[in-house]
Amino acid sequence: MLSSLWLYINQNTPLFYLTQTIWRDEAFSVLVAQKNPWEIIQATSADFTPPLYYLILHYWMLLFGSGEVATRLLSLVFHIGTAYVVYPLTKYLCRQLKLNNRFLPIYASILTLLNPMLLYYGFEVRAYSLLALFVTISFYALITKHRYLYIAAASLGLYTHYYFALAYLSQIMYLFFTSKGNKDLRKQLYITTPTIIFIPWIPYLIEQVISSSESWYYPINLQTWLTSLGSLFTNYQGKPESLTKPLTYFTASITAIALFFISKQKKIATLLATWLLFPPLILLTISEFKPLWVNRYLLYTAVVESILITLFIGKVFRKTHLLLFVLVALTLIWFNNWFIQYQRKMDYRPPLNTLQEYLMPSDLVVVTDSLLFFETRYYLNNINKKPNSIKIFLREDEYLPRYVGTAIIDKEDIIYNLPKGKTIYLLKPDGNIVSANNYEHSQPHN
Repeated sequence: MLSSLWLYINQNTPLFYLTQTIWRDEAFSVLVAQKNPWEIIQATSADFTPPLYYLILHYWMLLFGSGEVATRLLSLVFHIGTAYVVYPLTKYLCRQLKLNNRFLPIYASILTLLNPMLLYYGFEVRAYSLLALFVTISFYALITKHRYLYIAAASLGLYTHYYFALAYLSQIMYLFFTSKGNKDLRKQLYITTPTIIFIPWIPYLIEQVISSSESWYYPINLQTWLTSLGSLFTNYQGKPESLTKPLTYFTASITAIALFFISKQKKIATLLATWLLFPPLILLTISEFKPLWVNRYLLYTAVVESILITLFIGKVFRKTHLLLFVLVALTLIWFNNWFIQYQRKMDYRPPLNTLQEYLMPSDLVVVTDSLLFFETRYYLNNINKKPNSIKIFLREDEYLPRYVGTAIIDKEDIIYNLPKGKTIYLLKPDGNIVSANNYEHSQPHN
């Protein structure tokens, strides 16, 4: 009975995200972090990301290993840290808004923990939870005037993910519009310090921007605009389509809540509204000309959404705040469990585990899609400790764009002809593995 209960919990609650198969981006993170610190810096400078998260993951894996659960727990630590910072931030906001309710900071922390977007990436081996943590700390430090804490958080945020820059710009804009005269503005010049600290990485950033003519980003449409804040709260990626209308209503509602608070306490509410609206509006506007919209890159917006919902409950429903909070929390719990079906990854573990049982050291494993390369290397070389060579099989006229992770793909990892005299296994995108002993090069990607 206990095993059945565990199986149900593991498959039908967000714990599933902790144990599901590692997918290509996560495998990329692990493979980069397995390198030494200098090699990590070199690899990330040749990719499209700063190095901080991978350096932290490197030392985390030295302590706890590189398994699926072990590596994902690091992001969970960052997620819990974000919820922890939300408590004093919301407490300060309540004082400014004259909300004398000691439960509201607790509510905000719990809603942050339960937020679908933040929770999902709290179980993923990527930098997003760390990004959300640094954005939250930097806003807390800015609003409470902890200058050295702000400089540290913003500097580390810039070295974590480039889209931290949108939160950083929103903070600069907030100070510019709320400062009283030039003298007051000069006192805020400390906010430029993170830019100075980030200068050593700027040459790499420029080179990455120049080489980013090829991109996997998808064009946006009117639906992207209308559901933007809803997708940032739920991690909605277009499925199911039935969520489009509710998320449109959510986007309008959360915007109205922000404007409601601006009418009550202009300066503090302006900070929250800027945090909420500036990054997505700027990114959506740019994406009309050059697609750059990826909702997970702005997941830190979900933090301020959770705070705004809490403050609205405390402001409007003073006598029934507990009831409203419980209803919201239960709705989030239900949504998190229901939404799992739309966030499952293709599970390559079963075929790879089966393959490793009869794989001989001299056998060659070949993937027919470059996007499978990192998962295959992770499970065969890293988890099952198989020494086999793993190759990407391309046609003569094919090449790998930089965004697939070529920073850690060597020329020797790519083949254009299947070698003879070897036992070769081909892993296809649908998870099927076929023997390639009699495989014809003329049809490499059936």
